[in-house]
Amino acid sequence: MNQHSTIAPPVEAAERPLKPAMLRGWRRRCPSCGAGPMMNGYLRVRSACPVCGEELHHHRADDGPAYLTILIVGHIMAPVLLYSFVRWRPDPVLLAAIFSVGTVALSLFLLPRLKGALVALQWAKRMHGFGSPCVSDRIRAAATVILWRKAASGAELLMGQRGASAVFMPSKYVFPGGAVDPEDAAGDATGYLDETSLSRLALHPEASFPGAGALVTAARRELQEETGLTLSRGTGPRPAMRFIFRAITPPGLPRRFDARFFLVDAAAITGDATNFTEASGELSHLHWIGLAAARDLDLPFITEIVLAETQALLEGGDQPGVPFFDNSTDIPTFHRIL
Repeated sequence: MNQHSTIAPPVEAAERPLKPAMLRGWRRRCPSCGAGPMMNGYLRVRSACPVCGEELHHHRADDGPAYLTILIVGHIMAPVLLYSFVRWRPDPVLLAAIFSVGTVALSLFLLPRLKGALVALQWAKRMHGFGSPCVSDRIRAAATVILWRKAASGAELLMGQRGASAVFMPSKYVFPGGAVDPEDAAGDATGYLDETSLSRLALHPEASFPGAGALVTAARRELQEETGLTLSRGTGPRPAMRFIFRAITPPGLPRRFDARFFLVDAAAITGDATNFTEASGELSHLHWIGLAAARDLDLPFITEIVLAETQALLEGGDQPGVPFFDNSTDIPTFHRIL
């Protein structure tokens, strides 16, 4: 910023409705849009909503949900226990067995819902890191899986459509993928990438480069979440994944990613590669589609370029280096990662 420029007064953030946010949190949905799942698993809160992109990692729920669960379960079960004993005088062993099961079941039911409501409360009140009214220009590392298979008509790719309410690329057809979470840092790339891919991933690293292991783990996790498919290490000496493309989202968009694209043969999928019953619903209309037909879909610009690169590789073409569309600054540049 120019040293002579004036500093604009702070803009008061718009009020966030508390009740709708907490109801969404109780249902374990994103407090901002109500569509995306808040949690990845039983209690782990996602770093960001997969539908609208709202960052959720600022939460500080800590032991609050557990204390609330104990408080509520105790105030419900203790009076019921006392009433049941006075009213019917059941056998103590039977009474203890019934109420033990009831206490555990009610606790397991309430704990994730109370955590969701507490996270939503913090979001609505702009507590901890939820308070910034500005759109972050932070670039997050991301991993994308280009899953392909051989078919009678030629190579086919797996694609799905993002939701219409998504902040980032709404209603566009994309490949499965998403941002790298902090938990992915402990991942291991051994057996998933060849030496060339590993060396190329290490070139042109940003300051927050998560590492090849984190990228592979994020790619596998996002593939499983969005499609229900599980990626193995591949068969024989050939690793399952190949690093073929990198692109950074240009400035000015509500979400920015530094995405690495990995080409994966469907032969490395464990089980039926057409069974999407375990998919989370983040991508709709999941289907295998031919390369020519994929071009007729509503695609982001960068996906069209990736599609052309993928087609050239699947047709036996040589890749003199991984294409890198670097939009980290206002001046876009193009590199070949050799």
